[in-house]
Amino acid sequence: MTTNNTGMQNVTLQPPYPPNVSTEQILQQRAVQFANQGSQLASQGNYSEAIRLLDEAMYNYPRLENLQYFRALCLWKLGRSEEARVAITSEVKSYPGRQYSSALFISIVSDPDRGLDQKTILRRHEFKVSSQNGEDGILLYIFSKIGTTNRFFVEFGIGNGVECNTANLSRNFGWSGLLMDGNEDGVLYARKYYENRAVKVANCFITTENINQILTENGMTGEIDLLSVDIDGNDYWIWKTINIINPRVVIVEYNASFGPDKSLTIKYNPNFDRHKFPEAKGYYHGASISALKKLGNAKGYMLIGCDSNGCNAFFVRKDVSVGKFNELSPQEAYYPQIYRHEFLSEENQFDLMKHLEFEIIGEVI
Repeated sequence: MTTNNTGMQNVTLQPPYPPNVSTEQILQQRAVQFANQGSQLASQGNYSEAIRLLDEAMYNYPRLENLQYFRALCLWKLGRSEEARVAITSEVKSYPGRQYSSALFISIVSDPDRGLDQKTILRRHEFKVSSQNGEDGILLYIFSKIGTTNRFFVEFGIGNGVECNTANLSRNFGWSGLLMDGNEDGVLYARKYYENRAVKVANCFITTENINQILTENGMTGEIDLLSVDIDGNDYWIWKTINIINPRVVIVEYNASFGPDKSLTIKYNPNFDRHKFPEAKGYYHGASISALKKLGNAKGYMLIGCDSNGCNAFFVRKDVSVGKFNELSPQEAYYPQIYRHEFLSEENQFDLMKHLEFEIIGEVI
């Protein structure tokens, strides 16, 4: 029995096996063969196939030396950080004092995002406190990377203010800002909900004609940390019009029913109400992620990702995202809208509204 360059033990038994060979030796041989093939694939960067073979080795002979080390490395590279932590912990306990195992253990525990793509990282950081989906976690992660300035926010389309993208920031992290909604009852509830906090709640129906004036009248000008847009209608046109504030981060609802490739938005109508189009089942509103990316680029932002339920897209201003985030394409960032996708494909969703009015978005100037 010899040792190869992966640290695995070579077993030279070949079938048919002599009568004095134990079942354990046969299983160990099979495990070594799988492990050697897996470690070779791992060295080539083929971690998915490598982990399949290493798991086969585990099934045959889980006590094989260095096996858990290679499994942990592959799992970590695949973004399966919790499984990697369990694997490397087992290796360190079984073979204490090995520097390379200890180094990998420290890396996995201290930097669980290492080796993961940006979309996966954002998804890993999702969690909900007051947001509709996992936006609370994504926002905290973004600001942990780029820092904050004044911790001011603007958000419109808040309902009654209990479930929105900035509630966690204001109620638990001391942020202040302006909330807006057109529903009077919801605004009255929100004012009580945010009582004794540095949050102003305005009752207004937002249009391109009044948005900058409303912001100015409520003391919101210049640089702020966050803008959140979710009005189920003219989202594209409102964001395009805003020029009185300069948010570092923008979160805006995209319409996943349009798919990742179409670059379009509803035509602007100051009195838009998506419920006036019952044949579209409420799917006719807003803009596609492709159209929003073009608008964001024109305004100096990069698309860094979306929440995994397919509702909101996250944009970071280019001057503060350098070295922190990579720009994703609409196709890379996109998720289908999970609640709609259960019933209809995106193609079938769009078929319900393709006869309605849209504006195709080319390059935004």
